[in-house]
Amino acid sequence: MIAALKDPDGNTGWDVVFARLANGENQEDIARTMGLSQSALSNLIRYARKADPEVGERWEAAKKEKAERLRDEILPIVDNVRPVKPGPGEPVQEWRDAIALARERVDARLKVANSLDPVDKAPLVQVNIGDSLVRAIQAVAERQKALPPPQSAEIVPE
Repeated sequence: MIAALKDPDGNTGWDVVFARLANGENQEDIARTMGLSQSALSNLIRYARKADPEVGERWEAAKKEKAERLRDEILPIVDNVRPVKPGPGEPVQEWRDAIALARERVDARLKVANSLDPVDKAPLVQVNIGDSLVRAIQAVAERQKALPPPQSAEIVPE
């Protein structure tokens, strides 16, 4: 069974499969370059995991490493999006498209990473504040600055 696992460079064994998975390759590409169908590789992995617990542990470790790699790609994607809305006369649609593309790329990586290695963390909360709400908050803050400071009062026990 293990002899069937051979990469184009002639390397064989589970180390090849685990290393390639951990480096971000998907199972279908790994199988294709080894001359197997994706289902044949899946069957080999399933049977090997049942027969040898170490294979199962190494498979899970490779999946976790791949998930971490995907999660590590997220911040640079977000950081490369222009953070400030374009001014008058600047192309707004390109900015919106860049944000939408970044959001799709991040979502795809999170979905795959979480399917490989579910993370038990609090759910991400997204807050969108519109311009009118920001102006209202700023107006309240300005009014509060105009008020006289609060008077201190002594509390006398009864």
